[in-house]
Parts: sequence; structure tokens; C-alpha cells
Amino acid sequence: MGEDPGRLASLETLVSETLRGERIKNVVQEAKRTANLASLSEVTASTRAKIAAVALGHRGSDDWEKGTIRVYEGPRGPEMYGSGDYKCNLFVYEMLKQGGARIEMELRENAVGRQIAYPPLAGNWASPDFVIPGFEVLKVPPDVPQPGDVAAINNVSWSASGHVGIVVGPPQSGANMTVSAKADGVVHNDWGFRDEDKGQVVYRRYVGWPEDRGAVANH
Repeated sequence: MGEDPGRLASLETLVSETLRGERIKNVVQEAKRTANLASLSEVTASTRAKIAAVALGHRGSDDWEKGTIRVYEGPRGPEMYGSGDYKCNLFVYEMLKQGGARIEMELRENAVGRQIAYPPLAGNWASPDFVIPGFEVLKVPPDVPQPGDVAAINNVSWSASGHVGIVVGPPQSGANMTVSAKADGVVHNDWGFRDEDKGQVVYRRYVGWPEDRGAVANH
């Protein structure tokens, strides 16, 4: 006996409608994922703008001078950078936190063998191979540093691993500018964008933590 033409037609229709439904479902899911990623991108862009604004608000401050004692909140309670310590990395850490970025510390042993929670060092920021969760290394060019990005140079010495600051954007002159903590206080200048800095600076951008992006992509 041959197959019932009517039954075959019904099966073909069912298969076609099922496939069409799956395609529509996939399109809807992709649209939602794209919208969620765009929303996360807007949030991180807003965070970077706030980071730049917070950093600019500390221009001229002596709170991160080399000669000061700076107490900061670590994961296990208060920690301290002492007098004689360069604090550019601590300044960047605090600006990122105040701006709303999520950034964690790591435990390292100090000179007397005590475990202390430190923010990433300038040398860490300046090493493209060093992973700092939530931040991606820019490829300059074609990427262009923007306000709220982090700029760092590796310059190992007996007392510092380099220098790091916050990009705060171009002034009216058109030159890019940064805010960073030097030995004598917080400065606002073109460090990180000078001719002698070219090819040495590593720029990073806050993009949110991997699990945040993964959770968004899966919704």
C-alpha cells in the first residue's frame, strides 16, 4: 500500500512549521543577546566616563604622595601603603573603584613576610600578558584610548615597577591627557601620550567581568 498523500502533506507541513518556529526562536534569542550586550556596553561606557571624572576631581591632591601614609580597604580589612612607597597603582585602583568598576586585589608577601592585599602593580598593568579580569588590552592603533581607560608603562627600578594612570581625554589643544599619582602628588598632564612614550604604553579598557558578559550572552 502506498502512503496517504494527505498524511504526507501534513507531516511536511508539521516539519516546516517546526523548523520555522526554531528559526524564529533563534532569531529572537540572538536579538535579546545583542540587546543585552549593548546594554552592558552602555553600562561599562558610563562607568569609564565616571572613572575619568573622579580622577580629574583629584588633580593637585597630595593624598597619594610618596611621603604620605595611605590606608585603604582590603578584602580582609584595612591595609596600608607606607611613607616612601610609590602609590600610582593605588591611586588607579581607588579611582576605578570610585567610578564603579569591579577590580580585585591579590595577596602578596611584603618585605617582612606578611601577606598583604595589593591592587595590581603598575608593571602588571603594563604587561599585556598579565590578566586583569574585567579589562581588555587595547591594540593601538587601530584602537584609540578613551577617557576612563588605564595607561601604564613598565619601568622596573628598585622601588617601582613602572607608572600607571587614568586617561581623561583630550583638552582643547587636542592632545590626550592622563591623571596619575607622582611622588609629589596627583598630576594632570600628557604623560602616556608623549613622543617618547610611543610603543611603550599599554592601554586597557574596562569591559566588565567575563562572567558578567557570559551571563548576558546566555540570556
